[in-house]
Amino acid sequence: MALIFDPASQGKKLTSHWQELVMARQDAGKLGAQKPFTPLQEKQLQEAAELLYPVHAVGYNWLQSNKVSAQRLAKEIERITAYYRSKGRSCEQVILVTHSMGGLVARACAELPGMAERILGVVHGVMPALGAPATYKRIRAGFEGAGQVVLGRNAAECTAVMANAPGPLELLPTAQYKTWSNRGERHWLRVSYVGMGQRGMAEEMENFLGEGDPYRNIYLNNSADWWKLIREDLIDPAGKEDSEMNEDRKLDKNQRKSCFDNYAKNMQKAHELHNLIDRKYHARTYAYYAAEHQRPSWNEVQWKCPVSLPGDIRTAKAKDDNMNGEIYLSVGKNIARRFVLQGPAGPGDGTVPAESGAAPTAHVRQIFRHEGTLKGHDSYDHQFSYNSKITQAATLYSIVSIACESEWIRSGFKKS
Repeated sequence: MALIFDPASQGKKLTSHWQELVMARQDAGKLGAQKPFTPLQEKQLQEAAELLYPVHAVGYNWLQSNKVSAQRLAKEIERITAYYRSKGRSCEQVILVTHSMGGLVARACAELPGMAERILGVVHGVMPALGAPATYKRIRAGFEGAGQVVLGRNAAECTAVMANAPGPLELLPTAQYKTWSNRGERHWLRVSYVGMGQRGMAEEMENFLGEGDPYRNIYLNNSADWWKLIREDLIDPAGKEDSEMNEDRKLDKNQRKSCFDNYAKNMQKAHELHNLIDRKYHARTYAYYAAEHQRPSWNEVQWKCPVSLPGDIRTAKAKDDNMNGEIYLSVGKNIARRFVLQGPAGPGDGTVPAESGAAPTAHVRQIFRHEGTLKGHDSYDHQFSYNSKITQAATLYSIVSIACESEWIRSGFKKS
């Protein structure tokens, strides 16, 4: 597959496609550029068009660690470039164009010995740079919409898959993830309920859950805390079913602990990946993300009870859980209260919140923020972001910018 990259006709006049898609949007506001913006010149387009841009799709297994996928990507880069050299072409570097989790793969790949030099540049699309609270929501309450059919309808189905694979766990919010609010940055997991305010009147109160180290306090928390990520009894449904069918083979405490230990090993791999790529980006990186209020994302997870509590929420115990975001907590002697996980409320693309999408800003050459039709930008869903004209324009702008820094263009094509 080859990239149709012909901005100029016979090297003289820009084609209508490039004129409309790229050149007509050469404005920071139209493209959503968040850093000082330098429009492309026609000479740059003509020079970039002198290079060939064969396109290769490198897939990956989303269940395995992105560190493993990064190693495979590195091997594919070597294989692909070697192929073109064997055909008499000069091919030493590649441009990586990523989508979502693929961005984590590319960043991990660039950290492998010698690989940063084999990558000319990177374009990241809708990358969960610091993870996404939606991952917590889905493990605790299942996926939304059509995703339920394939990925899991409830906590039981999602935990059975996601707790046993490091890849999905690498999408959890990292220790650096914070949500934005009018009062500044804050922790992303909280509970709200009715309580007595300082003036003796009922008002909504809130507590943050698992503040500090999310790995210890939320992800690897195996205590009775009701907000913890993983329910131990949901990790191995096959083993649980087997024990129920065979009374003489009931899972004892040590066997259940072994299930959690296996999960903890996967979580440790996720933690290692987070540390590996923390604030690490290829030196020539461009990115885009959505911050659209009409496509809300879980920038935080909120459990909410609309009535007052007779006791301390911090000592509440889980009494019942429908595994779809509704739980009952014992909050006092023989009293239970219903708490419901609230829907997404932060700007994003329906999956990745703006907080995570914007995280690369300080580390990249350019980043494009798209806020939907209300801001004059295209509206796009996370999964199909590259179908949008504005993301296509931002991507092509980024590719040309990267290509113009290649050795071939800088040397005036003296290298064959």
